[in-house]
Amino acid sequence: MPKRAFTLVELLVVIAIIGTLMGLLLPAVQSSREAGRRITCANNLSQLGKATVSYEGQRGSLPGWRNIPASYSWPVLLLPNLERRDIYRLLETGTSFVHPYIDILNCPSSPPDSTSSPSLAYAGNCGTGVTTTTGTFKGDGVMLDTLTQGKLNLDSISGGDGTATTLLFSERGGATGMPTLASWDVQIVTPIAAAVTLTSNNVNMTGFVFFATPTKSINPAAADARLPSSNHPSGVGALFCDGHVIFLKDNISSQVYCQLMTSDSTKISTVAIAGQGVNPLNEGDFK
Repeated sequence: MPKRAFTLVELLVVIAIIGTLMGLLLPAVQSSREAGRRITCANNLSQLGKATVSYEGQRGSLPGWRNIPASYSWPVLLLPNLERRDIYRLLETGTSFVHPYIDILNCPSSPPDSTSSPSLAYAGNCGTGVTTTTGTFKGDGVMLDTLTQGKLNLDSISGGDGTATTLLFSERGGATGMPTLASWDVQIVTPIAAAVTLTSNNVNMTGFVFFATPTKSINPAAADARLPSSNHPSGVGALFCDGHVIFLKDNISSQVYCQLMTSDSTKISTVAIAGQGVNPLNEGDFK
């Protein structure tokens, strides 16, 4: 009996079938991996929200983007509530040590260049921008300069638009064209508002959500450190003051986004939002 073997045509057909199957399977695998990274990111935001609520319950106010002592920002103040009191004590006493990478402060879709740096992939809501005349913050966000603007608590947010419609944190970093991730250990000695002309590599800005141009909606691919950004397709993870996490779509209108930035939408009635004024929020706009 003669021996049977593959012909060249049969071999090419098999290779074509395998290639087709790989082409179908690889996107599904990548999509599955990204879904897992998004879940991890959402969990990080949720934990930050719980830590913030716990901090507010203990101190009676929310942490700001600049705080006493030592002008550290919100990530340092939340360390004890993130079960990293060991690091907080060293910072509090001025002990010299290498500031570590903290996993919960980083999104797996926007990994830092090195896990030996104190990188930060999330940002606090500072409000809708600076005034055009004085260059100072409007103070209509959630993260205030507690040295000059006082303190804010959840009760005051509830008395406005409500905690369920007021942003607390979002992702900020890692998108195409963005600068390197912020650092959680930055000491903000001078007010951010001192730099009215903001640049994408301003180290004081990159750790915070900041919306200085209300006519511009979120664009995660934009090289603009004032806006939320991520490497997730079509949007960013965002946390509200009541603790719920959503995926904020990058096609959200600037009008809706500005209203989510402040706990009292009457405060942005004087801001020209493409000449549209202020309209009620539509739940479908941001979910």
